[in-house]
Amino acid sequence: MLLLIDRDVPKSIAEFLRDSLHHDVADSYRASYERFSDEEIVARAIEEHRIVVTRDQGYRRKGRFPICTHPGILILRNTSIEHQKTALIKLTSSYNQTMIEHAITRVYVDRLEIESEKGQIRVYGDQFEMVRQL
Repeated sequence: MLLLIDRDVPKSIAEFLRDSLHHDVADSYRASYERFSDEEIVARAIEEHRIVVTRDQGYRRKGRFPICTHPGILILRNTSIEHQKTALIKLTSSYNQTMIEHAITRVYVDRLEIESEKGQIRVYGDQFEMVRQL
């Protein structure tokens, strides 16, 4: 996966995704990106066709980044770095990337919540539950 790591995600998560899970990871830790707004981060993700990885809940505010206008946004919702790593292992090994492309996905240890053009879907392990159609 092509990923863009937002500055609020610990560097150890970026390194884990790059070194252990072998994803193509770009990050926004460099000083030149330090003051980038969420909009600028998403614009860079669009330009580079990367899915944004963040912990910032502001990305999912209604209408802020509409579904299908970006490559995808993964919002990590776990408190500890170890829980985030566990959730990312499950996500990258168990699910097809097309599920999260152009969607806003909240990543928990025990589930994914995906908002896509098809509606909102909750995934528990390998069990899918359609929550609502948009």
